[in-house]
Amino acid sequence: MHSSTFICHVSSRLKRSTVSRFERGSLQTLDQIGRQIRLLQRPEFKICIIQPGYSKSQAEDEHLKLLAVTDLYLKETFELGFDVVVSA
Repeated sequence: MHSSTFICHVSSRLKRSTVSRFERGSLQTLDQIGRQIRLLQRPEFKICIIQPGYSKSQAEDEHLKLLAVTDLYLKETFELGFDVVVSA
């Protein structure tokens, strides 16, 4: 659950009930933490394959298809970048 979604959920729960489930802090504290979280950037990760002996100009279609499918899978599943570094 995204932090802003969680804060909205807790806020609406508190409006419907007189009982707070906070053991420490308050909704204001949670809101303050949520604003700080938004300022942080999510780290980016990338997978990089380096094949110095592999030639881009002589790449076989099956290899290119495999690399394309791998790239798509990593992007859609894990939001990861994917690079392949080869010889000219």
